[in-house]
Amino acid sequence: MYSLTNRPEIHSGDEAFAIDTFVWPTSVEPIERTPTQTKIVLPLDVGDEDAQAEIVEGLQDLGPRTLLFLRHINEISWMVGGTPAGLYFRDDPKIVGPGVRQVSLMGQQDGRDIEERWLVFSREVTNEGTPVGFVEIAFSLSLDSGATRRVLPLSDSTLVVFFPTVLSTNTGFLLQGPFRTTPSRDNIPVNDGWNKQLVGEASELLVDALRWMAAEDMLDVNALQSLPLQRDRFTGNLLAPLFDHLANALQNEPSCHAGSCLRLRERRSAIANARLAGLVRLGTAWKGAEVRGSRVVAQPRHHGRPNTHAPSVFYSRAPHLRTVP
Repeated sequence: MYSLTNRPEIHSGDEAFAIDTFVWPTSVEPIERTPTQTKIVLPLDVGDEDAQAEIVEGLQDLGPRTLLFLRHINEISWMVGGTPAGLYFRDDPKIVGPGVRQVSLMGQQDGRDIEERWLVFSREVTNEGTPVGFVEIAFSLSLDSGATRRVLPLSDSTLVVFFPTVLSTNTGFLLQGPFRTTPSRDNIPVNDGWNKQLVGEASELLVDALRWMAAEDMLDVNALQSLPLQRDRFTGNLLAPLFDHLANALQNEPSCHAGSCLRLRERRSAIANARLAGLVRLGTAWKGAEVRGSRVVAQPRHHGRPNTHAPSVFYSRAPHLRTVP
């Protein structure tokens, strides 16, 4: 922002102020706006002929997903030369379960209409007994109007602290929370105790999300492709608890063993009663799994060490368990 202006102004609620010398708030005259609007005014530096084009390009690159985790901003719109130039907005969330909401986002980007649908799981977090926000996991949903919601795995997912950071999560869903960030806000300190605590909360939330989606018959192959199933992507990683909690739930929860935690369902050819939890019964520990097309391939461990003689295991389209050497 300060590459474009020396004195930004913020008009929100009962406040109207400018920021001088990067840090000092100074009162300014309020501008016309509705009570629920927040307006940011950027007086451009004299002589910067490219500033307007850079701002327009930046707004176009935001995308409607920027609104996904914001709780008090429902719309972002802008005008260029007095003419409306862009719009992103979020419908009122639809509550579909305790701590679960479905969110629809819409807007225009690069001259085309955009619509996204998300399933968001939330858990409130506290710091020394004081609520400080929510840790959240969001799965992208298909826009198909079928009775069952269908997950669309993300090909690239970075950690979100209200806005995206550069830290890849190695998952197919979005993870957001009030993490401590670096001064530039584009990354987080991986050894920070608070950040580790939030990852622990997120890991428990992930297991809760799987239970909920299983009850809704949502855990098809696409949903599994969203999960942290490959250990080597998380070893020594800040987000390793995501994998560990998932593996522990599959190994030890009676609900998983009973088949009520994870059910594999392939849209065109159902995998009758197949259980991802059954994979771990072949060894005393779980190394990881990989979803390949319509099958789930897993590699068991024995006594904490790789078992080079154990076969890989997968559930195919057929309803029975098959092994390959």
